[in-house]
Amino acid sequence: HPSVPVSANDVYRADAPLRDLCPPVSHRYLAVRSGVGHFGLSGNVITKTEGAAIILGSVVTTAELVPTSPLPADENYCDNCGMCLASCISGFVNPREKTDVMLGGIEFSYSKRGNYIRCGFVCGGHTGLHPSGKWSTWSPGRFEMPEDSKELVALWKRSMVLKRQWPRVEGGYYNFAVGDRRVWLTCNSCQLVCHPDPEERKRRHKLLTDSGVVIQNPDGDLEVLTPEEAEKRLAAMNPEVRALYEESW
Repeated sequence: HPSVPVSANDVYRADAPLRDLCPPVSHRYLAVRSGVGHFGLSGNVITKTEGAAIILGSVVTTAELVPTSPLPADENYCDNCGMCLASCISGFVNPREKTDVMLGGIEFSYSKRGNYIRCGFVCGGHTGLHPSGKWSTWSPGRFEMPEDSKELVALWKRSMVLKRQWPRVEGGYYNFAVGDRRVWLTCNSCQLVCHPDPEERKRRHKLLTDSGVVIQNPDGDLEVLTPEEAEKRLAAMNPEVRALYEESW
């Protein structure tokens, strides 16, 4: 049967503006409608064994497969604890508003998502410091994210130029949006913290928020410091170098 695999990420519809990042096929929607998992509060797909720490893949095929039903709603372990949202520094997900979607005659809902650049700005490594200044993702960036979407897009464009001047790090992958430079993802905390066991969720969230903050050394290595140590290191940094990570200080 003629079939086509669909990329798990970084492939988007040509008829949608970049800021919307609309894929040809929604892996999340297919997974929830076909009984692979449930929607969690964040909109991530969760399963009763792996939590949200999964990667979805899809294949479009001409084979006449027998459709499967969604999982029973009462088997969804998500209790709206909010740990996923508390682990996100971007404010990408709105905890007070919902998105309702009709899939195959059945309605599903999850928390409303904002501009996807807000998520990509953090996960893509441009910034990583929590507004409290107490912890960070694996990004040494310290740009303050504006609430206004237009200001955010403008900051994203400026940070792209600055981030290209950071020392290179090992690993990463090529992303169509940034040309010939590798990118390395630095977050996914909403997926990694979420777990079927509520106590394990709390443990992971505490591990994240007690882990300190990341700075980058001249050789490119990332170093984890306490917030106080990081401030001292930044104060001693060459102002021109510091400005690559922190637009205003």
